[in-house]
Amino acid sequence: MVCHCLLVEAGDRLVLVDTGFGTLDVERLRRPWQAIRPRPRLHETDTARRQLPRHLYAHLATRPRLAPEETALLQVERLGHARGDVTDIVLTHLDLDHAGGLPDFPHARVHVDRAELESAMSGAVSPNGRMQRLRYWPYQWAHGPDWVAYDTATGGESWLGFGGVRELEGLPDMRLVPLPGHSAGQCGVAVRENGRWLFHAADSYFDHREVDPERARSTPGLAGFQKQLEFDAAARRESRQRVRDLVKEHPGEVEVFCTHDPVEFDRYVSEAA
Repeated sequence: MVCHCLLVEAGDRLVLVDTGFGTLDVERLRRPWQAIRPRPRLHETDTARRQLPRHLYAHLATRPRLAPEETALLQVERLGHARGDVTDIVLTHLDLDHAGGLPDFPHARVHVDRAELESAMSGAVSPNGRMQRLRYWPYQWAHGPDWVAYDTATGGESWLGFGGVRELEGLPDMRLVPLPGHSAGQCGVAVRENGRWLFHAADSYFDHREVDPERARSTPGLAGFQKQLEFDAAARRESRQRVRDLVKEHPGEVEVFCTHDPVEFDRYVSEAA
């Protein structure tokens, strides 16, 4: 899997859409077994042991490339920016592989859906409770981010057939678009540029063929993986269908990609080259 993030220059603000794994995650995931080593204080030992299943899950399920240079922080710095230049982070959701870089940008405002934030803070109670608890790593926000939470469940505006859409505070060319189901409050992020929209559809699908308007399909492995992770099955399917409709009905207005599809990511890398 890739983790497709965006860095957006928005006037005098520099905005990161999702963060991937951060430098702290890379350090921890390199040594997942350290969680079971004896610790001098009991509560530290208990906390570490509770982290072990999360770290092993990340290794087995996503097999990340544990290289510091792959983190958003070092990629931002390679572009000539300092970590303090990132003023805002927009999270599609708070899954471990999307929010991991938060500690690398401790002074940025963090925009997120309110239901997603509340779900992560409460341990994500759902029918699939154990898996939901594995998806969130509280140490990623232990520094106390400056949260900006949006209620997409009520009110909001319309955007290309979606309701509950919220313009981001101080970022008039960016929208938070509800795509619930994969997690409690997952959202896509729409960025307006030169009269068109670029739409980060998060984990509403994992394979670009899933939103093919003519012949939607996926692999059995990815289909099963998404089902295992889903917070609400019906909502997830509905969100994916709405993204598929967006691709079909607005091809000249919006360009769509998801987080984890390497084919879509390579498309942008090729264009940049």
